[in-house]
Amino acid sequence: MALAFDTGKHARAIREGGVPAPAADAIVDAIAEATDSLVTEEFLRNELAQMEERMTARMDMGLERMRNEMALQFERLQSEQANQTAQLRTEMADQAGQLRTEMANLRAEMWRAMYLLGGTVTGVSIAIAGIALAIAELF
Repeated sequence: MALAFDTGKHARAIREGGVPAPAADAIVDAIAEATDSLVTEEFLRNELAQMEERMTARMDMGLERMRNEMALQFERLQSEQANQTAQLRTEMADQAGQLRTEMANLRAEMWRAMYLLGGTVTGVSIAIAGIALAIAELF
């Protein structure tokens, strides 16, 4: 809102002060033109308040957008973590199964070796007994 300036009133006051009418009118016109772009303090306060409201609304929208984006990223990270946890569990279960199979194979090999060793010990015992008999027959 432009500054209110009553040109007629002020031209009359200047004329009453002794300035000729054409000069008074020129002075008032010059003042009116110079003050045409001036605004009142009330107008300026209203404009600033409206600007503040617009900026606050924009900031609130930006914050809401950021919150939403952060929530989406958090959900994606949680989902990714759950997938990785499931994948690790699967891999660990596979490795545990492989270890159980290897242990069973090692146990079986150990029992075979013990059986063979037992047979060898028995064979050695029989051979020693045979040698002992042969020695006894010699004397």
